[in-house]
Amino acid sequence: MIYLTKFITLLGTLGSGLVYNFHKPISGIKTKRNLKYNQNANRYQKLDVHYHKIKDNSKPMIVYFHGGGWMGYSKGIYTTLCRRLAKMGFVVFNVNYGLAPKYKIDSIVADAITAINYARSIASDYGADPHKIILAGDSAGAHISSLVAGKLSSGKIDAKEILEAIKGLILLYGVYNLTTMQTSKFPNIRTYAKASLKGKGKDMQENDNLSPINYVDSKFPPCFLASGKIDKLHSSQSEVMYNKLKDSGVKVKKLFFDKSELRAVHAYMIFDGLTTNVETLKAINKFLIEVT
Repeated sequence: MIYLTKFITLLGTLGSGLVYNFHKPISGIKTKRNLKYNQNANRYQKLDVHYHKIKDNSKPMIVYFHGGGWMGYSKGIYTTLCRRLAKMGFVVFNVNYGLAPKYKIDSIVADAITAINYARSIASDYGADPHKIILAGDSAGAHISSLVAGKLSSGKIDAKEILEAIKGLILLYGVYNLTTMQTSKFPNIRTYAKASLKGKGKDMQENDNLSPINYVDSKFPPCFLASGKIDKLHSSQSEVMYNKLKDSGVKVKKLFFDKSELRAVHAYMIFDGLTTNVETLKAINKFLIEVT
């Protein structure tokens, strides 16, 4: 079932690329592709940089991690989205990472830290300020971003220079509790858990250790959350995460679309120009102005 789901995800990625332009040019934004962020990089450990033609070394940087259930999709699908984020006045590092089932979530987190360190090391080459970082992602990518932030803020990962540089998180229809995730009615969710977790989703200690919500306290970075109530993950993930952030005193903004908004289905941010996509980008821009 794992490899069948992975194959179907691949077909979906390829099919989407045929019917939709994921690589729209955005005025003033340039792209550098497939930089290896690990000295002995495997085929996944690469990132793209979306940057401004005029470099001034003062722009905050966004590090974006793609969705796909930890086992599918790639940075290429998010090219247009990342260019739109760059247009807001940021340098965007769009990251690939090792995919399940070969690579588990703990390995993916290690990739994320390596990618962030590499992005900081080359930030000035693209006009970015390595002391101002926004972590961002959708679905599994939102999980990765928030888990990295949680492990940093709790001291589980010792990287003070990264922690001090993180100014906020952009979290789009993400996963924040790996236990409740598995009881949702999201399609193939147990397959994703089985593929990406060493305990195949049944190890409660592993689920707790890899659930970002368990790291939320007053030291957690400011967050922007977006999701649609039509999304099968929404009530158990985005709503609960928002409440935990708010109750913990974390600065948090949300954009939750009503259940009647069918254009807020899971992964809606892939589709450039969709009404919900446009509204979310406006809300993201407002949040980024506040935190950077």
